[in-house]
Amino acid sequence: MDYYNEPEENITNWVVDAPPVVEKPPMYRSRHNPKKPPTASCFGLEGTSRVPGSNRGDSGNTAGSIAMKKTSTMGGRRKTRANPRNYLKGSGKEFVSKAAPAKFVRPMVRPRKAGPPPASEKPVMGLQTTKNFLVANAVENILAVPKKVTSDEPLYVAKKDYGQIPEYLSQVKAAIDEEKAVLREYLEEEQKDMEGPQAMELPEAEKKALLKQLKRKWDSVNKEYQKISHQTVLDTINKLKKKEGFEAQLESLEHTIEKLEGYSTIYIS
Repeated sequence: MDYYNEPEENITNWVVDAPPVVEKPPMYRSRHNPKKPPTASCFGLEGTSRVPGSNRGDSGNTAGSIAMKKTSTMGGRRKTRANPRNYLKGSGKEFVSKAAPAKFVRPMVRPRKAGPPPASEKPVMGLQTTKNFLVANAVENILAVPKKVTSDEPLYVAKKDYGQIPEYLSQVKAAIDEEKAVLREYLEEEQKDMEGPQAMELPEAEKKALLKQLKRKWDSVNKEYQKISHQTVLDTINKLKKKEGFEAQLESLEHTIEKLEGYSTIYIS
């Protein structure tokens, strides 16, 4: 602890000086008229002929001074005080009664159904009757006057077209018959095409003449075929096609000749 830096003790430090007295300046009072409205004010002009903004607010102009009414802010002062025990509504004309309000009764749109019987109620027991309901019902039905049956349903038997075939059914039947006729004609034509004309027997003279012509044709084709049969190298497409054509003709002619010679009777269509 550093004792050398501490301040020395002095008795004058124990004396407290009195607080200084502050003198208040005089109250400020403006040299302007406090009742004068501000410049170009429009306050308090309702109900007067003054033009809004006519006052300039200078000290020499007093035309804009407005005398405020007593009821300019919150209304006039009441002469009589209201009794605090009598509560008033907003209109101030009707008193609110402190009596108990009447009980609300909901209007019934339809009468309420009767509730269940109480538990204390006891039904009447032991009642018996001597009426014969079978005989009574039979007598009532025998003596009853028969009721007249009135029906609003139309009587279809009395219609003019009762029992007749409707027109639309006749049209449908005619259309079906026409379709059947067209189908029948089509089937007959198809059957004729499948059967073809009736076959007839080839006469023997015509058969021999036909064989003679076929063999002559075979000889001529075979002669032409022998001219190129020795060629072993077929270097062109034409040579190859020519040889294949001769072979096909010879094969067809041989097949036809075998059929004509193999059957004694030939039929042609």
